Order: sequence, then C-alpha cells, then structure tokens
Amino acid sequence: MVTTNCQEIAGVDCKVPLSGNTLDELKRNVFAHAQKDHKDMLAKMSPQDQAKIPQQIEAIYKKKTAGAAAH
Repeated sequence: MVTTNCQEIAGVDCKVPLSGNTLDELKRNVFAHAQKDHKDMLAKMSPQDQAKIPQQIEAIYKKKTAGAAAH
C-alpha cells in the first residue's frame, strides 16, 4: 500500500493521508478527496496544471513501490 497526501502531490497545505494498493486505486482516492475537499482549487487550476496531478501521483507511487521492492 502506498500513502501520500496533497502536500506531497501538489504542495497544497493538506496532509490528509490518501492510500491505495494499486496506482489506479491511489489515483481514485486522491481525486475523490480533491473533488470533495479542494473543489474550488481544482476549478481555478489550468488544464495543464490539472494534467500534472496524475503524473505526480504516478511518480510518487513508483518511488514508494520501488523502495519497498528493494527490501
């Protein structure tokens, strides 16, 4: 399982833990949280900035699962 938060993903002042056993599950959980708790912020983001979020989640997931695989 990988756990992250909005601060790690996008520099937002939010440390709610968001977890997933797979990359897809993590993305679903992050976006569900963002739609619920950061809807106004998402509405103000450019499409380019919104497109960076899944890429950042994937980078965090790969980094954290690569570290776990090495143990």
